[in-house]
Amino acid sequence: MNVNEQLTGLERIELTKKSYDELQLGESIDIGSHHIGTVCRNVHAEDGMHAFVISNPHEVTILFKGSYGIKRGNPQTWRDEWFKTNLPILRAMLSHERRVPSRLKSASKLLNETINQFKGTQIY
Repeated sequence: MNVNEQLTGLERIELTKKSYDELQLGESIDIGSHHIGTVCRNVHAEDGMHAFVISNPHEVTILFKGSYGIKRGNPQTWRDEWFKTNLPILRAMLSHERRVPSRLKSASKLLNETINQFKGTQIY
């Protein structure tokens, strides 16, 4: 069984919180007694999308950094995360428009690149 399938709900939360850390290439990621893998890619896209790719011999985990909360944000966070991504998503949903913010396009591109790079490997 893959390690991601063995994680409890609380361990999944702990893993997700790692997306807000400054993980380093080659850094080993462990959650409880589970070895998730090693950071093999640290992505900072021009549009602000930030993600880490963590791999082990059997699976790959992609951690996408989400938006900071309203209280924790600063002017740059508000501009990059709320005005450029979250509010346009809300506006598109409410008006039934088919518009995708650039961060989501960057995330999709990273996912496709990772799938192609790790063919046959389980991706989480």
